[in-house]
Amino acid sequence: MEEKNIKTDITALCVTAHSFPEGIADAFEKIYSLMPSRNRLLIGLSKPNQDGHIIYKAGFELLVGESAVTGLEEIVIPSGNYLCHSVHGFAENPFLIKNAFDDLLQDARLDPNGFCLEIYVKPNEVWCMVPCRKKIKFWY
Repeated sequence: MEEKNIKTDITALCVTAHSFPEGIADAFEKIYSLMPSRNRLLIGLSKPNQDGHIIYKAGFELLVGESAVTGLEEIVIPSGNYLCHSVHGFAENPFLIKNAFDDLLQDARLDPNGFCLEIYVKPNEVWCMVPCRKKIKFWY
């Protein structure tokens, strides 16, 4: 596990999976069909709702100068420090992603109001990330 810094906000266009984890593949299939080009980040976001059910969103990065796509939700992923596990071989073993998040969610540096973020950086590599708790500066 390492800390990574996302230097600028990332705007993503997303669809919500109809269920978790069963609906993830369908959500990504829809996102792939709506992506203007493949030269951008592919993203997954998840967070429990008030009932404890995981809400999962699949999306892609909206590049500077592009317009939003009708029917997709626009989400801004804030810049800042994130705890990160780089996962290789997730296509053959999707449980590697679950295991990475299980580990990340136990870390004391985790922002308890955060979310889970997947950034697909290569065809067979994903960064599993959670926001870090903001560092407090004391005046003494």
